[in-house]
Amino acid sequence: MSRDLTRDDVRAIVRRGLERTGGNYRVMVELFNMPTDDYKRFLGVLRKYQCHMPFQQFRSAASTRPGVKEQRESRNRLFETGCSAPIQFVRVS
Repeated sequence: MSRDLTRDDVRAIVRRGLERTGGNYRVMVELFNMPTDDYKRFLGVLRKYQCHMPFQQFRSAASTRPGVKEQRESRNRLFETGCSAPIQFVRVS
């Protein structure tokens, strides 16, 4: 079984995350169960591997930052599509 993620796979995950969070990378970090202080590191990894996407296309004038309940619901919907478990990004030293 192959466990490698292609850049297209990562871009698709990032796209879905941005759709769920209204284009907010900070909220997406929380959605992916990463520590909030890893925000800049996460963006750096996405940029390094050409997986960073412009957030503006996912924002709307009426969108606001979702509350905790909405984030949990969004996280559940994100992974209802056949993923067996949420992605856990691990800090490598």
